[in-house]
Amino acid sequence: MLTEKIKRFHSKFIYTCFFVIVIFFSNLSIAFSVEKNKKQINGKFIREIHYDIRDVFSPTVSENSPKSPRWYGDVVNFLHTKTKSWVIRDKLLFSRGDSLDIFLLRESERLLRATGLFVDALIIVILLENNSNQVDIQIITQDRWTMILPISYNPEKKSGFASLKEQNIFGFGHQTEARVDFYNDPDDDPSYSFNYHAQNIAGSYVDGSVNYTSSREARSEELKFERKFFSTATKWIGGFNYLRLEEKDEFFADNVTTIIPLKWREQNYWIGRAFGMKTCGS
Repeated sequence: MLTEKIKRFHSKFIYTCFFVIVIFFSNLSIAFSVEKNKKQINGKFIREIHYDIRDVFSPTVSENSPKSPRWYGDVVNFLHTKTKSWVIRDKLLFSRGDSLDIFLLRESERLLRATGLFVDALIIVILLENNSNQVDIQIITQDRWTMILPISYNPEKKSGFASLKEQNIFGFGHQTEARVDFYNDPDDDPSYSFNYHAQNIAGSYVDGSVNYTSSREARSEELKFERKFFSTATKWIGGFNYLRLEEKDEFFADNVTTIIPLKWREQNYWIGRAFGMKTCGS
């Protein structure tokens, strides 16, 4: 019995090892194939950039066959405004006429996914039959539904909030949110807040935002611009914000409560620079 079990285990072990080795060499050959194509296309000039912007309910970026959505998919696609092509173009780290750099293609693909506007993004290099020195680029994106209506209510405290948030206004890639907070206390008025955020203004990778809040105790207004480290190729970053705040503070003295309005303004500026580091042996 023991001898037969050992033989069966030995046989399974050999088959498992063989299966793992086959998978390893299969993946290895695919990696070499990709690396080979990379060497073939890297450095070629980009002739044209084509955009394939797909609706919320549509084939994914990896599917080529057309697929008709159901009736609710048609309704959602009708209500949703597709992202404009210039929003995608401004996110790219390359442009028409540039020398192709695979690293910048991959970084651009990552930046498109990081916007939160798309379910997925894919950048494809198209080889030209009659032109060995140029390539075309096809960018495929699938929009996501970007409007949400968060609502919350606490029956015990009889308070809550309601808001409307849109992350892709008119397909411009801009974000906005309006919110109202209400309370049980009749002496406590509802508070309001509004913010507007614009990504990558004019392709500069500078984000701008306007924020406003108002309540019984305070009111604030803020304007902010900033450029972050969006890629490993980024060298310069910086930012500026302006804040104006008005609030009421209570002072208690001699059994008398005095409410004093306070106002102040605040400005912040910052700048940064990235420096490359040489690795050992470079």
